[in-house]
Amino acid sequence: MYGREPASFDDDFLYGIDLFNAAYWWEAHVYFERLWAETPSADEREFLQGLIQLAAALVKRRAGSAAGEAKLTEKALEKLRHTRERSGAVHMGVRLDLLIASIEDDGAVDERESILIEMENRP
Repeated sequence: MYGREPASFDDDFLYGIDLFNAAYWWEAHVYFERLWAETPSADEREFLQGLIQLAAALVKRRAGSAAGEAKLTEKALEKLRHTRERSGAVHMGVRLDLLIASIEDDGAVDERESILIEMENRP
């Protein structure tokens, strides 16, 4: 088997979450892409791709590209919703219901800094 199993990248995954939550969206995007490339599981890859697209949407927002932000946000939501349907409210420690709700509710706020990836039982 090549790559890494999902359970083997907990620390790396948590680092990517920390980057995202600190508003280092470009860096989180790049970090999640590396994990995505190393993960053999199609389900995990789809979930990571949703996080990648969400981080990229925030980069587009910061750059003033409303069209790019909207397109990437919708793609991210599609993947995150599919992960929630498949795995439930929590996947790899991420509280998907809270994340999805914060993305959907974001239209009411001026800045996306309000979107955080909340974890369940984080060490």
